Amino acid sequence: MVNRYDIERRISAYQFALYDLGLFLDSHPCDKEAMELRCVYQKKLQKLIDEYEQCYGKYILTQQDVQESWKEWVCDPWPWDICKGDGRYVAI
Repeated sequence: MVNRYDIERRISAYQFALYDLGLFLDSHPCDKEAMELRCVYQKKLQKLIDEYEQCYGKYILTQQDVQESWKEWVCDPWPWDICKGDGRYVAI
């Protein structure tokens, strides 16, 4: 099984890289190499998210995903929670 902290960190890195490439492409829309790199990163990010979801459930949980009870929505880590290396979350 993949370490949750490691895969979340890798997902964040690809999300940041895609955001940064998007900003670059705003000012360089004809840069073919940057667009190709963006496509590569998108595929890698989707693969990581798929891997995460196989091990830990949905990567991004929305209110629409709540099926059983509201408690599953409330008890999941919130965006401002940080994950320690041991997989436990600590509020900041």
